[in-house]
Amino acid sequence: MRGEKLCHTPLCTRVRPVRLSGEAEADTAHMQTAAAGPINRVLDLLPQLLDAKPVRAAAMSVHANGCVVLMGGFGVDVALPYR
Repeated sequence: MRGEKLCHTPLCTRVRPVRLSGEAEADTAHMQTAAAGPINRVLDLLPQLLDAKPVRAAAMSVHANGCVVLMGGFGVDVALPYR
């Protein structure tokens, strides 16, 4: 999967999809690597989930004072450090 191009449009210069592995810390690292710089915003449009790992991974990839928009659905609580 590494090195595989998931997006084939000009939009990919700003929006880069990342294939999820199911491991929150690894997914966070993959998102940060794909961004090639600080991540300012994350928009979660995931479907109903039984596990909050993908949501947490995306939220944790954003830099301090970044923006996370949760519009997807999940059936469990998401633990996020919010200060």
